[in-house]
Amino acid sequence: MSNKILIEANKLAVLDHFQALEGGNLESALAAFTPDVINHRMEPGSPPGRAGLAATLGVVLQCFPSAVWRVESIVADSELVAAMVVIEGEAHGVIMGVRASGQRVTWRHTHWFRMSGGKIVGHDAIRDDRGLLRQLGMNVHGPNPGGLGGGFGDVNREPAGAGGHGTTARTLE
Repeated sequence: MSNKILIEANKLAVLDHFQALEGGNLESALAAFTPDVINHRMEPGSPPGRAGLAATLGVVLQCFPSAVWRVESIVADSELVAAMVVIEGEAHGVIMGVRASGQRVTWRHTHWFRMSGGKIVGHDAIRDDRGLLRQLGMNVHGPNPGGLGGGFGDVNREPAGAGGHGTTARTLE
């Protein structure tokens, strides 16, 4: 396979992954990953490999069931694919310890995929978690807290200003 064809095949595998996520199809979204993929953005306590990735992506799909996954740009070489992605939609459930209640959000990510033999063998990402948390009503300062499933405690609270329950925005430092 020529280098140019390999690069295009790698990009297509990543684009197919995001398209499957937009369709809510977790099984198809995982198809491009090897069983022993190394995911550098695993939730604490997650199993290794594709099983851990499935758990993380399952949370994302549950929290954003009808989101649009837009790949703004994608670049690749024969071993790496980088993609800038924007997820837009209504947020539901508990996201990073914050209970969402249908707020319309925009969540930006940059993903790096290491490819081998047409499969994804490694993944890393930089997500704008603070921007997402701000959109959910939190007053967020300091370093990016990261995590999807309550990395800084299970807050389970109403967003700031919602419902008149006397809740206030929590500040993270």
